Amino acid sequence: MTAALVLTLTLTTTPGLLQFSLRVHDYVETHRRLAAAIEQPLCSDAEELTRQTVTLAAAIRDARPRAKEGDIFTIAAGEAFRTRIAAMVRRTGFDVAAYLARHRAEREELDVHVFGSLPWRTHVALMPIIRELPELPPELEYRFVGRDLVLMDVGANMVVDVLRDALPQPISPPLLIGPFTQCAPHPELDACWM
Repeated sequence: MTAALVLTLTLTTTPGLLQFSLRVHDYVETHRRLAAAIEQPLCSDAEELTRQTVTLAAAIRDARPRAKEGDIFTIAAGEAFRTRIAAMVRRTGFDVAAYLARHRAEREELDVHVFGSLPWRTHVALMPIIRELPELPPELEYRFVGRDLVLMDVGANMVVDVLRDALPQPISPPLLIGPFTQCAPHPELDACWM
């Protein structure tokens, strides 16, 4: 990483986001080095692309055998992401409860973990939030699975890291209370008891 880029990052981000950016950079360097070593014919069919994806994922797992949740979304980075996401949810009025209800079945069937894979679906409803997150190199992308933010390696179709509970808890709507009256009827007397 160049000194100018590091200086720019330190002037515009929190320590957690700086840490995230540096770790993303290290990961992408590993990805690019390993991808360059994999033979990639000019005209690849679907079977060949699948083979390349599987080969790249295996090479990354071998290069990072101790990878675990929190390696890239560190505690400080996670705090910065959650704060930023909560602010965006408030600002845009995004309905977290409705989103979670729509995607409940999908969330329950997916086991999200480092080195795992996810279907190629994306949640269009969350694109305004994703666009506001720190920019990623083309090898990586953000995806939401329930309330969890997932950092995906696109070329390897592999989960790089998971930030649990990135979306804030849905807020329950306030209880509706009937109009105020001066006199409340007594249940047995059918008359005011004040």
